[in-house]
Amino acid sequence: MEDVSSEQLRECQDSMAKSFEGWLTDSELDHLRTLIRLAFEFSAYLKAGSQDQDAAQYRAESILAGVDSFYQISFGYRFLGEALRSEITWDISSFDELRKRFTRYFDELASERNPSKQCRRVLDLFKLQVIFAAIVYD
Repeated sequence: MEDVSSEQLRECQDSMAKSFEGWLTDSELDHLRTLIRLAFEFSAYLKAGSQDQDAAQYRAESILAGVDSFYQISFGYRFLGEALRSEITWDISSFDELRKRFTRYFDELASERNPSKQCRRVLDLFKLQVIFAAIVYD
């Protein structure tokens, strides 16, 4: 996936929100939009390839601010009849491995049409971002 525009972000947010209307409350839909925005921002950060520690710390702080959104969506997701288990393990050993996995999952999010799989991807993308935050603060 090439550079992601704010229009692509809004399209993804609106599409997923529409898929989950009636299943998620308005507040939960806002949390879902937050997780999607964080995924798009992190993707842009990775593509920029910045080695600046201040930028990494800012990104990590933004990610950690999304923990409540992750909790709200992952809690509700478990009750979805088609809920899938996470594919993320906590044994990622390098930033390069994290970047490759995040990029692959992000690209899959863009092409996925099944709402349950989309939501699982958003949650897994956030888990990868948490690993990044842990690396930054190590």
